Amino acid sequence: MQPLAFISTLATTAAASATFTGYSVELAASANGLTKFVLYGTFDGATDTVFSTLNFEPRNGSTNNGFWHSDALTGSMASLTAGTWHPQFVINASAFDSFVCIGGATGFASGNTTSADAGWYDSDPLNLQGRVHDGRVLLAQFVIASGDLSPREYFLKLGYTNSNEGAPMQFGEGVFFLPTPSVIAMLGLAGLIARRRRA
Repeated sequence: MQPLAFISTLATTAAASATFTGYSVELAASANGLTKFVLYGTFDGATDTVFSTLNFEPRNGSTNNGFWHSDALTGSMASLTAGTWHPQFVINASAFDSFVCIGGATGFASGNTTSADAGWYDSDPLNLQGRVHDGRVLLAQFVIASGDLSPREYFLKLGYTNSNEGAPMQFGEGVFFLPTPSVIAMLGLAGLIARRRRA
């Protein structure tokens, strides 16, 4: 399935030299009644490095419930009640598992150093796992039921620097959305119509 990108609205609060440009959400896959979205922080600097995310909050009647996990704690079985948000417990990269990370790979052998404590942070910032790659940094993966019609609007703040060479910490913040199945269908239909017009 071709990723379908959703660019989210953004209210950035950082210094004038800030290079955080917003959040992007991609529809990564759908299978077995579940839909997987991937959240990225987007930047325009080649050495921008994310060190933390905090203040993840639902907005406008949205919910923090209904996220599915399929990780080492669930025995790779899809679960709404068991599992963890830690990226180290992801069984494989294609798993339909919800997690939060500060860049890096997933799984026990990945060396990912994302940790939680009043937010999420890279516990070993010298490893640069939060460094920008192709203009973005992986921040989370969210898995919801394909028929989930709950509003999914969230606020997130992140801390980053323009480099790892003693640059001051900056903060960016904004809102992102996980689209409902009807929005995905409408965007897919719009894409199909646009492709037919070009042909």
